[in-house]
Amino acid sequence: MQPMINKKTLCAAVIAVLLIIPCMTVFTSASAVDTQRQVSLAIKDVPLADITFSAYLVAQMDGEGSLTVSDAFADSAIELNEDTDIAQLSGSLVKYVLKNKITADATAVSDKLGAASFKRSDLKQGLYLITAQRVVKDGKTYCVSPFMASLPYIYENTVHYDVIADAKFDLLPSIDLYTVYKVWSDVGVEDKRPQSIDISLYCDGEVYEQITLPHNGAWKYEWKDLPSDHVWWVEENDVVDYSFSVTEKGSSFTVINTYTGSYPPPQEDIPSTGQLWWPVPILLCAGLVLIVCGLIRRKSSV
Repeated sequence: MQPMINKKTLCAAVIAVLLIIPCMTVFTSASAVDTQRQVSLAIKDVPLADITFSAYLVAQMDGEGSLTVSDAFADSAIELNEDTDIAQLSGSLVKYVLKNKITADATAVSDKLGAASFKRSDLKQGLYLITAQRVVKDGKTYCVSPFMASLPYIYENTVHYDVIADAKFDLLPSIDLYTVYKVWSDVGVEDKRPQSIDISLYCDGEVYEQITLPHNGAWKYEWKDLPSDHVWWVEENDVVDYSFSVTEKGSSFTVINTYTGSYPPPQEDIPSTGQLWWPVPILLCAGLVLIVCGLIRRKSSV
């Protein structure tokens, strides 16, 4: 049994797809949810016909709007609270779905008018990940961004059981260049870095290739002529005393390693007493001169 998330409901469609109602917070106080009501989800402004959308039930909702992670995502280690980064959540869940071959709970296909609607009978109340098939046409890949949808969602204490989302999409070249960059965050302990690290390139959840950095002396690698109608991402093999995170921008990946090991103790500064040492040699020389002069005078008086 999955733990209950004791928070009130999510806004619908967060990340790159926006609902018709703007400016919603992620979690908010809510009215009671009628658990017997059916929910619906329609997507408009789809760029092409025959694009297949898939809905994955990430968390189930109770009558108070609280969420319980579904069995299919029990091992995804997701956290749902006020601090949840919804944009980051959808991206990581897409990879989880592909790597674990999760079956969609519902599907919908866009029509010639650019609309796709899920059947009410296929949807339960809860938080969904929505993804779309990538389609190549006229040398371009149509890529509709994934998003999260709360069915129902609650806005200003009103429960909305019928949700409409606007599709946001990107046009990509059918063949693209993908690049990974390596960045270190370890100021003061640069000597702790390993001599090399291994990066895996994934294609639709399967390892496509593994490379080692640095490559030709640079912490960078390029993959040329990869078809963009697939989902590509990179992951790094574990590095001792370093955590890693990946940021994506278009077809570029930046792998950031942050040092998590122990730092050497800071060197203690010797406290200054305020005494000046530069006169000492002069005084010693002057003392020696006085001694010599004294000896000479004494010898002269004998």
